[in-house]
Formats: sequence, C-alpha cells, structure tokens
Amino acid sequence: MLRRAISTALYLAICAGVHAQDARIVIRAEQLGRPVSRRLFGANICWPMYTNNLDQETNVASDFLALAPLASQLGLTMLRYPGGLWSDAYRWQRGIGPVSERRGGSPNGTGEGQQPLLGTDEYLRFCEAADMEGIITVNYGLSTTESLETACQEAADWVDYCNSPAGSGKWAALRTMHGHPEPYRVRYWEIGNEIYLRDGHYGAKWGHTDVTTYARRCVAFARAMRAVDPTIKIGAVIHTKLDFVSPNDTKIGSNKPWSQTVLEVAGNDIDFIIPHVYSGGPGGQTALLANNGTVGGLCTATTTGTYTI
Repeated sequence: MLRRAISTALYLAICAGVHAQDARIVIRAEQLGRPVSRRLFGANICWPMYTNNLDQETNVASDFLALAPLASQLGLTMLRYPGGLWSDAYRWQRGIGPVSERRGGSPNGTGEGQQPLLGTDEYLRFCEAADMEGIITVNYGLSTTESLETACQEAADWVDYCNSPAGSGKWAALRTMHGHPEPYRVRYWEIGNEIYLRDGHYGAKWGHTDVTTYARRCVAFARAMRAVDPTIKIGAVIHTKLDFVSPNDTKIGSNKPWSQTVLEVAGNDIDFIIPHVYSGGPGGQTALLANNGTVGGLCTATTTGTYTI
C-alpha cells in the first residue's frame, strides 16, 4: 500500500508538470486520507449484446449472467446502461418481457432492428449477481425525435418499472410478471449522453441540442422522474472545459458555455454532474488534473447548487 501511495504521488507530481528533482513528497502513513467512493470503479455496457463482444449467434441472457463472477473479481462496482451513444435512441419498453416478443430496441437510430437481448431485467439481474450498482441513462433523444412530454413520461415509467414497490401499479405488476417482484432500487440516473456533440457525430442524428434547450429539458426530466421516486439521484451532462461552446450553439449564433449554463439553469434539480473525460494522448493527464478552466475547477466556478463528481 505504501509503495502504491508513493507511486501515485510521483505520478501526480509529474503529470502536474513538476520536475521530479524539484518535488518533495511526504508520506504520512499514519494519517487517514479521504475515503475513495466505491462508485469510482465502474464500466459501461450497451444494450445490443453484440457490441459487448459477445457472440452474436449464441449469446443468451444466461451466458451473460455467467460473467457476473468475473466482473465481481475485477472489482467493478457500478455498471452504466444502456450504453453511451445508444442511450439516446433506446426504447426501454422494447427490452422487457419474453425475448421472442421483443422488437427492435432502437426504431429510429443506431441499432435499428437489433433485438434487445440485454434488456432492463437482464442488466439489473447481472448487477445483483455481480454486487454492482446500476446507473441508467434515459433516452433524451426522444425529446428531439418525438416530444419532450413523451420523453419525460418514458423516463418516469422506467423509474417506475425499476423502483416502485410490488403491487403499487402497472409497471411494478409488469416487473413482477417478469420474475422480479421486489424493486431493483436503481438510485442513479443520467439524462442523455454527450448532448453537446454536433448532430451526426458518430452517425447519431438524434438527441443533440443547444445547451439552453438541454438544461431546461433536464429540469422537466428530473421533475417527472422524481414524481415517481423522490429518492433517486439525477445527473446532467457537462463538458470538461468550462469555456466549451457546443457546435449546436454555434450553429444558432449562441456562445453560451455548456457546463456553466447547465448548472445555472438546472443546478437546483440535479444531484451530480457527468463529465466524459478522454485523457489519452499527449498532455491528456495534465489537462485532466489542471484546476484552471477544466472540470477540476468546475464546482468552484459557479454558485448554483452543490455537485458531486
């Protein structure tokens, strides 16, 4: 443990641009540091099972469930679903019930026509078997392809299906019919995935809006979902650079910074923020650790609300 602490300290010093010969590192093994949240060690999984490198011809839910002990051995503690880009085109109600009766999980986007073998129940049973906590990204894209009201209702129904007590309504009854009477108690929910990308990025032609639209819709989503379960925690998408302006804003002549605007508009209705950090390549680690103009300084750059990273 001491060797790991020293290695970590040296790494951080180097990444921060401090020359090793000038650095002074003091290890106080007797002092307890800040506890590390078990939620830090997570992974992401996509609803189309073939995208998780499982055999398209033979994979079934039981085979996937058999991987749970391996995930547990890895020390993974959270699992995000239904998977990044795929989230904003996924219709979750098409992924429950008998597999033979499931339609394409994404009727208007990536994965169109793919049968959702890895639905909500398979995913959450895997989490239970692997002692992992679930975190679900709701379909923000539906608010751009249909209507905000439809999207909010679908998100609220998903919370209902996952968390409502047995006997409390139609979604709890349906979950019971599918073999899980007890609620799954999914606590963490995200609203959309990288909404700041331009329309057409990675081939996605849904879900990307300007920041003001996103922030206002976040409030609507959060209130609809909390009306079903007020104990859930809801996160909104931010960018790692404070001065980042989405190409969707540039397109309409706006220069509003993404992260700042999300916090100002939706801050009182969210519980955590979702920065997607891609730190690979030259200087990536240094940029991640810097506190000036990046996610490291985000929570001190605004007075709206309290945010957990």
